[in-house]
Amino acid sequence: MSKMFGGCGSYFELNKTYLVYGYKSEIGTITNFCTRTSELNEVDIINNEFNNYKNKAEQSQKYYIVTMIILGSLLLISLIFNFIRRKKP
Repeated sequence: MSKMFGGCGSYFELNKTYLVYGYKSEIGTITNFCTRTSELNEVDIINNEFNNYKNKAEQSQKYYIVTMIILGSLLLISLIFNFIRRKKP
């Protein structure tokens, strides 16, 4: 037998090394049948995917900050305009 079924579509071959993902819990780091698993030689591909995701997240955060500054400025201008307009007789 050269392959073993690991659950959720994962097959493991003898004499190969795998990266098995885990997650933190109250009892430590755990994994289960459906946790992501990759061959260890795919780590570079996974690392590139992570870096791309990280870059997109950072770019989205910049857009969010710029949008909040613009909206805050518009709100402040609107409040000042309404305050001045109400003061006039």
